[in-house]
Amino acid sequence: MAALGLAVVIAACVPPWQDDTEDSTTSNSVAPATTTAPAAAADTAGEATAGADGVGDSYFPDLGNGGYDVTHYNLSLRYDPADPDLTGQAVIEAEATADLDQLNLDLDGLTVTAVTVDGSPAVFSRRDKELVIVPAQPLDQDQTFTVAVDYEGTPVTSDGAASPYTPGWFRTEDGAVYVMAEPDGARTWFPANDHPLDKATFTIRVAVPDGLEVASNGRLESDPDDPSQIDADGYRTWQWEMDEPMTTYLATVAIGDYRIERTVTEGGIVIRNFFPPDSYDLAVSDFAPTADMLDYFTEIFGPYPFDEYGVVTVPEFIGGALETQTMSVFGMEAIDGQGSIESIVAHELAHQWFGNSVSPADWRDIWLNEGFATYAEWLWAAHRHPDRGDADALAQSTINELGEFLGPIGDPGADNLFGLEVYFRGALTLHSLRAELGDDDFFELLRTWAQDNRYGNGTTADFVATAEDVSGRDLENLFEEWLNKPTFPES
Repeated sequence: MAALGLAVVIAACVPPWQDDTEDSTTSNSVAPATTTAPAAAADTAGEATAGADGVGDSYFPDLGNGGYDVTHYNLSLRYDPADPDLTGQAVIEAEATADLDQLNLDLDGLTVTAVTVDGSPAVFSRRDKELVIVPAQPLDQDQTFTVAVDYEGTPVTSDGAASPYTPGWFRTEDGAVYVMAEPDGARTWFPANDHPLDKATFTIRVAVPDGLEVASNGRLESDPDDPSQIDADGYRTWQWEMDEPMTTYLATVAIGDYRIERTVTEGGIVIRNFFPPDSYDLAVSDFAPTADMLDYFTEIFGPYPFDEYGVVTVPEFIGGALETQTMSVFGMEAIDGQGSIESIVAHELAHQWFGNSVSPADWRDIWLNEGFATYAEWLWAAHRHPDRGDADALAQSTINELGEFLGPIGDPGADNLFGLEVYFRGALTLHSLRAELGDDDFFELLRTWAQDNRYGNGTTADFVATAEDVSGRDLENLFEEWLNKPTFPES
């Protein structure tokens, strides 16, 4: 997510448009599953058990699920803007990490109509925001398996694990759709192992009435001009492939009337933007620096971790942006053709390295996303507009304007993931680290962190260890003062 200027943090603070729906028990004509989900495999060797209904995150212990690792999501959706309902099927390929006779998926709202495991009907039930599945045959540890879930209904927005924000599936008054899922909104539109620790590749197919466009993650495989991809009902299917692992909160779709801008950088990275026709020229101007940003960030952070990038601008998301993988989402109200969102453009692009390719292993370490992206704003500003001041000047301005509000960020709290301090004290921590290490070691650290954890996860402890390894210095006191003390050192 993006921070705008020095005094306002922008996040997905769109109000919910739909209340939570069902908490029902259903099955494929079999008795409902048990609601007991032990957190670990049974002690008796070879005895199958239920997968845990959470991964034990510091802030959101019920997010995600144990007992298996998802490798691929194949999502097929059908949507008509005249109807708030969605129909979908999620085919989930996974590997069991324990002997399982039960597993859970995160799912909020929606009605499940059928579940199969490896093609056989499975017993299923709903418990709170969990879809509980009992396969016809227990799954052995290391066994690969496929779960198919058919579902329908009106998607909801989440009640917000990171209150007051309400992530999820949003439908505007005219039927346009966009998804802003950080931190726990993926489960509002598909069943998922909804925690950053379980990354997977994605296929996302969305059928919509011909004449609408669908933006999503990764590489566009379908041809939007091919009439053979229109079915008998006049629906065109858009297919996107995300070949690199992605955490669920970064998956998105945006459906509406768009004009597509496609360019290719000198390095061969495809930039594909989805802009409203009536503000197309203004948006092209506002996002024109993206190619230069890609070149600059590649130089200082290391190779861009994906093949494509782009943005989609959406209505009714006022002043916000989210770094959804390879297709960042921006509120179209911010477009003015004057470059006023340049820092946000840099922020969301930097997240592709820090937050997307390297994701937090625990939501407590959110500063590894937002502090890094905010510092990238400063680096870009100093590079592109040196006459306005360097990173030292931006750091000092931040201290002068916000210093009294920037409390510790090592443990910001579940209700403060997107607080002012996470962004700006996070950036100041990195700037202090740069002053301590010098530019050579500092930028070597950023490249090493991005490369060593590419498509994976990291913690604050991991980053501190990497910083000490790269620099050969003991940095315990520096990180303790900047991350955990009530006030930070005066610079």
